[in-house]
Amino acid sequence: MPLCVKANAKINLNLRIVGKRSDGYHLLKTVMQSVDLCDVLMFEKTDGGITLNCDSLLLNNSDNLVHTAAKAFFKAANIQGGVKICLKKNIPVKSGLGGGSTDAAATLLALNKLYKKPLNTAEIKDIAATLGADVPFFIDGGTVLCKGIGEKTTPLPYIGDYYCLLVTCGEKSSTKSMYEQVDKQIEEHNNTQISTDNLLCQNAYNSFLEALDYKETVLDVISSLNNFGALASGLSGSGPTVYALFKNETDLIAANDFLSLEFETCVCKTSTKSVIMDE
Repeated sequence: MPLCVKANAKINLNLRIVGKRSDGYHLLKTVMQSVDLCDVLMFEKTDGGITLNCDSLLLNNSDNLVHTAAKAFFKAANIQGGVKICLKKNIPVKSGLGGGSTDAAATLLALNKLYKKPLNTAEIKDIAATLGADVPFFIDGGTVLCKGIGEKTTPLPYIGDYYCLLVTCGEKSSTKSMYEQVDKQIEEHNNTQISTDNLLCQNAYNSFLEALDYKETVLDVISSLNNFGALASGLSGSGPTVYALFKNETDLIAANDFLSLEFETCVCKTSTKSVIMDE
């Protein structure tokens, strides 16, 4: 029987780039939070090889992180088996919501279940760390403090159930050029502590904000969200998505009605998990 998996997106409740390793990788401190906007994946065991079918032609190839994750799993588990994977994309590509990373984490966890758990959680997280900075977070999900290059994860108490409004504020900027801008801020941020006592705040700090070509648009959107009663708001990842958390559904609807006139928006909710599988 095929295994159905929901791979949830994430938002960054805060994000600071605090250093740079000798190999060029940047060090970060960020608190990530799962939301229930999700991609859907189906996994089916085969005799050999990895087959991926994605409803997005742009991602329907072996460069997809899902394919890379599957290959890494079989190598680490020393298994000669195979898998057929169908991927339905709902999380926008290059949105700052971790779509590729959550799909990769879902792949590792799903294959481990299909093949009777040859790897323990620590081994899966070791593989995840080689796939991308956000992937280790998605192994657990919920509310998590991430440090290093993303591989040092510390679960935090769940912030609670909130409505979440996602607003796409522009086009994805060049990650390379953004990091070049962020490098100028590293010394200042390295000595700044992220408080995990109160993760819900308007205008949450994000190091990438200063590197955006459309910074003023982001700030205007955040201001509008706050005016509609958002309890927390900020830029997710390196953009271009801005998030806002609401307890009051009426406030959420009003904000969405207003901002959807100019921007692409999406309504979802916070979640305690990143990956949800069939039992």
